[in-house]
Amino acid sequence: MPTPRKPVLHRLAELFMVVALAGMVIAVFVNVVLRYVFATSIVSYEEISRLLFVWLVAIGTIVAAFEGKHLGFDML
Repeated sequence: MPTPRKPVLHRLAELFMVVALAGMVIAVFVNVVLRYVFATSIVSYEEISRLLFVWLVAIGTIVAAFEGKHLGFDML
């Protein structure tokens, strides 16, 4: 039996989550390299990674609710 296709908004939400996570990784990595190699950093990259994380969690909860799942987040 073939798997039913996901709605377009669901696929766009998943794509946004992938792009947001990749953007967070790149922003944090660039900031770490700049901080430890060049003794400087880009302050706005910290804020961008925080903002992307908030949107990632918000869109993730919507996608999880659509799939009938729960989203758990643990922070130490």
